[in-house]
Amino acid sequence: MTRTLLVAFEESPEGEAAFHRALRIAQRDGGALHVVSVVQTIEIETNIAHDAEETRREHELEPLLAQAAKLGISVTTQVPDGPAAAAIAEIARAKGASLIVIGHRHRGMLARLAASSVAKQVLDHTPCDVLVVTLVEGQSTSDSA
Repeated sequence: MTRTLLVAFEESPEGEAAFHRALRIAQRDGGALHVVSVVQTIEIETNIAHDAEETRREHELEPLLAQAAKLGISVTTQVPDGPAAAAIAEIARAKGASLIVIGHRHRGMLARLAASSVAKQVLDHTPCDVLVVTLVEGQSTSDSA
């Protein structure tokens, strides 16, 4: 059975770093990547806005597919709806993922008090190991592995 790495992706430096780390792991250890970019329906007010956001997310994933293809790594993508952490954990269960790779954005104290991060919520609900990728000030996403 092929090992599946699930990458929780959003277009951000942290999301890019998580994807590049997962690519390196898949290249080193073998396995396939399943990249998930969640459309959080709570933030979308209309069907038109939702469809536009879903299309935007799908386009964001296209360059990732090309990068993986150059390395010979199998990649599938999914753009689900819902609260991000719940969607990520559910897809990890359904895909039988052995590892979730997710980026983490350092936030100030007030932001941390206001809401838990998606990475923290995934840790609380995941069926498998989680690798949380953070960036150090001045570090590029390609240096993050």
